[in-house]
Amino acid sequence: MGWEWQALFRNYVEIEVEGKNREEFLNVALLQGLVFWDIIQSPGSKKFRAKIPVASFAQLRPVARRTRCRVRLLDKRGPLFWWRRLKSREMFLVGAVLFLLGLFLLSNFVWAVEVLPQGELMRVDPSRVKAVAAEAGLKPGTWKGKLDVRTLEHKILLKVPELAWVGVNFQGTRAHIKVVEKIFPSQDEMGSAPAHIIATKNGIISEILVLAGQARVSVGDTVRQGDILISGLILPLQEKPPGPEEQPKLPVLPRLVRAKGIVRARVWYEAEGTALREEIKEALTGQRSTALILRTPGREYVLKGSLEPPYSTFRQESRVMKAPTWRNFTLPVELIIVTYFETSVERRWLSQEEAINKAKQEALSTLRQGLPARSKVLSERVIRVTEEPGLVRVKVLLEAEEDIGQTINLKER
Repeated sequence: MGWEWQALFRNYVEIEVEGKNREEFLNVALLQGLVFWDIIQSPGSKKFRAKIPVASFAQLRPVARRTRCRVRLLDKRGPLFWWRRLKSREMFLVGAVLFLLGLFLLSNFVWAVEVLPQGELMRVDPSRVKAVAAEAGLKPGTWKGKLDVRTLEHKILLKVPELAWVGVNFQGTRAHIKVVEKIFPSQDEMGSAPAHIIATKNGIISEILVLAGQARVSVGDTVRQGDILISGLILPLQEKPPGPEEQPKLPVLPRLVRAKGIVRARVWYEAEGTALREEIKEALTGQRSTALILRTPGREYVLKGSLEPPYSTFRQESRVMKAPTWRNFTLPVELIIVTYFETSVERRWLSQEEAINKAKQEALSTLRQGLPARSKVLSERVIRVTEEPGLVRVKVLLEAEEDIGQTINLKER
């Protein structure tokens, strides 16, 4: 068998050996390292046929003379001889190449599109699915190489909301669109309506616990916002085809459930913080001054102190006291108490490290305020520092682990 396969790719000749010393001929040839295969000898005949490599044919002559046998060449076979024959028939060669090229090109086109429902009842018109597929690029005469199956399935689901699942595959030049329709629950059943759990954010899956439904991702997978994490559509497992003596099993249809589970993922947040290189601190000195002002309609009377603050730097607090009300009548008089607190201003030039750290803390504070309640911070790092005159900008990347799953009814997708 090995020589038969080898013969397909090697150049060899078929010979006929005639003489009384045929056995001696074979023995001498084999001792010299020559190889024969497909040796055929008819009963009662003084001849036998065999195949040998082309390079060994010239070495048979001294063997034939020594054993007094005659060697006759019957046929030449192999790529070298095929090529010589084809060169003399150029039009046949060109035609064969064009035929194979055409066959290859035609087999890479879609010539038929079929819609295969995966349920007992098909409420969606198959021609509608075909029309949507044609708009998305899948139609007879389309080159399969330019089709993105994932994008095609997504577009069909968007345009035909009655479908819960779409799968596109190719068998030769036929495109099969397998579809599963949604089963919409009544209003009182919406609490248990079929639903997916989808990703609310981009991330890398770190933990998944499926309580109901079928996981579409696993730990370590990268997901994008809107990807299905736990599907409410449970697809049957592919089983091996039954043997010749086994009874074929009834097909198991997909089931719709309300997906339940926990999907935690590593997510990343970015924020920018700024810090002035000059830090100004204001502190109270303990000195204060109070002014009492009586306000009436159209005028103000200073009873104590001054309207002008007595300090160059200060903080101000004001309190308004109105006259009591008597029988739904209020005197249009107010007493305003203004208190001025003296402050001292301290200026300090921050080092580059201090400014970067201050801007980083500002960015982290902003990020932490936006984190979900059960998020777990994994790491924090500065990814960019920009210096401007008197100012430092810092961009911070925070990595956290959190539950990114959101339940969404199939009817809403």
